[in-house]
Amino acid sequence: MGILKHLRVDAGMTQEEVAQKIGVTRNTVQNWESTYTFRNKKDLHLLMDLYNANPTQRAMVLTLAYGDAKTEAYDFAVLANEAIDAYEQVREALINALDSLHVNATLLNHAD
Repeated sequence: MGILKHLRVDAGMTQEEVAQKIGVTRNTVQNWESTYTFRNKKDLHLLMDLYNANPTQRAMVLTLAYGDAKTEAYDFAVLANEAIDAYEQVREALINALDSLHVNATLLNHAD
């Protein structure tokens, strides 16, 4: 039994149920299980999320589907860096807003 079928069976799902949840045909799920050929990475990620696959299982499937999990790891690293950048921008904006509120509160207290 291949890893995709194993993950599906462990999740207690039929190919038809998987197909309905992801929005593909049962034949597509059957094809994934036999050839590890995905039309896009989004489908693969949806499938791994649906199966609650752990990182090792994900890496195994990625290697079977794309030959090398390094590309996928790079994609995740890029997304992580973008998230960190966005967090830092929001954090800086909040600090500036709090500083401005503090200055305004100080001015109001001295106006009395």
